[in-house]
Amino acid sequence: MADRVELPWREIAKWALLGTLVISAWVLFDVERSGPTAANFIQPGEQGPSAAAFHEDFPTLQLPPGLGLDGQQFYVIARNPFHPTEVAPLLDRPRYRLQRPLLPFLAWMLHPTGGGDGLVWAFVGVGIAAIFLGSVATGALAVLLGGRPWLAAAFAVSPGAWFSLRASVADALALALAIAALAFALRQRGNLAVASGVGAALSREVIVVVFVAYAFARRTRSTLALAIVPVVVAAAWWIALRLMLTGPEHIGELVGPFSGWVDAWRIEWSHGQQLVGMAVTIGSSVVAIAALVRRRMMHPLAWPIVGSLALATLYNRDVVGNNYGSTRALMPVLVLGIVAFFSPGQPVRTDDDPEHIPTGIVGPGLGSTGASNR
Repeated sequence: MADRVELPWREIAKWALLGTLVISAWVLFDVERSGPTAANFIQPGEQGPSAAAFHEDFPTLQLPPGLGLDGQQFYVIARNPFHPTEVAPLLDRPRYRLQRPLLPFLAWMLHPTGGGDGLVWAFVGVGIAAIFLGSVATGALAVLLGGRPWLAAAFAVSPGAWFSLRASVADALALALAIAALAFALRQRGNLAVASGVGAALSREVIVVVFVAYAFARRTRSTLALAIVPVVVAAAWWIALRLMLTGPEHIGELVGPFSGWVDAWRIEWSHGQQLVGMAVTIGSSVVAIAALVRRRMMHPLAWPIVGSLALATLYNRDVVGNNYGSTRALMPVLVLGIVAFFSPGQPVRTDDDPEHIPTGIVGPGLGSTGASNR
C-alpha cells in the first residue's frame, strides 16, 4: 500500500531544491532587469485599485501606467489582514479578493508591522517556500504513484510557478497545498490531508475541484472528508464576507464552456498576441489528455485531471487567454498531467515484499503492483 512506501526524501528534496533555485534565480533576474525596486515583485499600476497604498508606502516610487496585476491586492490585504472592511476600498472586488486570505496572512506573519520593502520581501519568501514545498509534495506524490523523484522539479519549473512568484499571487501556494493533501491522503494521513486541503481552499477556492474529483473516484470516508471540509470552510468564509461587505460585485471569471478559449483565439492568439498563454493553455491540455490516454481512468489522478480540465474550459478570456492568467490557471492541469503521465498509478514493489500482489486491479486507481516504473 502507498502508506507503507519508504519515500526517498533526499532525492526528492534535491530535485525540489534544484527546481526552486532555477525558477527563483530566473524571477530575481527578471525583477532586477525591470527596475531596482522591491515593488516590482508586486507589480502595482497607477490606475490600479491599490495605488493609494503604494503611494503611501513607497512615496518616491513612480507607478507604471495601467491597472497592474493581482499581487497589489494581496499586498494591501497583508497590510491589515484582520480588518476586511478597512481594506475593501483598496480592492477592485473586495469579497472576491478577500476570499483568498492565506497568502497575505502568511506574508503578514513574516512582516506584521505594515507595508514597504519588508512586506514585499515577505511575499517573496512565502512564494519561494511555497514553490519548494510544492515541489517536495509533487515528488512525494509521484513516488507514491510509482514515479521517480525527479518529478519534484515539474512543479517548480512550471510557468505557473514562475508567474506566481513574479507577481506575488497565490496559485503556486494553492496547488502546493492541494498536492500535499493528495499525498497525505495516499499515506492515510487523513487529518493532515484535510488541513492541507483547507489551506488550499483558502488560497484559491476553485482548487477544491481537485479534492471533489478525487473523492468521486475513491469514495472512502477519508476522501469524502477531504472533499467536504475544504468546501465547507471556503463556503463559510464566503458567507462571512457577504455579511461583512455588502453591495454588488461582478464575478465574470467563469463563462460558458470554451467561450473564453474562442474569445482568446479571436481577439488575441490569432493576431499573434499572448502566445505564451496560448502555448500553455494548449500544451497543458495536451499533456493532461496524453496522461489520461496512457493511464486510463484507473489512475488516482485521472479524475482530478478531468475536473481541472473541465474547470479550465469555463474560464473567460482574461483567465485562460493571456500569458499571466493561463500559466497560473492551467498549472494544476499541467503538473498533475506530468505526474500522471510518468507514473503508473501505484508504487512499484519488489518481489520479496510480503505485501506484494502480483496481478490484478485491487481498487479504484490501483493497478497491478508488478507494473513497470515507466
